[in-house]
Amino acid sequence: MAEARFTANGFWRGMRDGLPLGLPIFAYGLGFGLVAAQAGFGVAKAVATSAAIYSGSAQLAAVNLLQSGSATLWALFATILVVNARYILFGAALQPWLGQISAPKAYGSLLLLGDANWMFCMRAIAEGETDRAYLAGTGAPMLAGWLGGTAIGAGAVRLLPAPEALGFDLMLPGKSLWHCCWLLCMRHIGFSHQQTGTAAD
Repeated sequence: MAEARFTANGFWRGMRDGLPLGLPIFAYGLGFGLVAAQAGFGVAKAVATSAAIYSGSAQLAAVNLLQSGSATLWALFATILVVNARYILFGAALQPWLGQISAPKAYGSLLLLGDANWMFCMRAIAEGETDRAYLAGTGAPMLAGWLGGTAIGAGAVRLLPAPEALGFDLMLPGKSLWHCCWLLCMRHIGFSHQQTGTAAD
């Protein structure tokens, strides 16, 4: 069976659709950078953490655990695994679509997977998207915003020495609430789209 399409055009189309995601992710990365610096992370360490884990909720949970003074390697691993468990379901949902390209392309695309672009991609697939590079394209602005925000936030801690005074200590529950609202919104959009399609048939 021939491999499915994975083209530069699909990547750029995904990047165009994913650009609106970059700004809020940048703001979130900025907050994480401030919190990480407050916990003693330098700019390089904060950015490396964001690149390696690439999950705001898991990173904030890990930083909170480190600040408690009782963190062990296994505790950190378990925390990150539990917080990111949803990505197992995300990947499983995408497998029938991504499974038609080579493993390096599929796993490389999954490295750029986030909550928001997963929903973007699932909606695009339902609407007939066939270029598998679309997923990586939607993730590129998010990655750039996340790493850029982390770097600036970690570097700006000297100007804003108390992130909690600005409410950054509430980012984890705030992001969880945002996830719930976003999922409900996307579910409503998907349901409405399905109903419209059914009515048209």
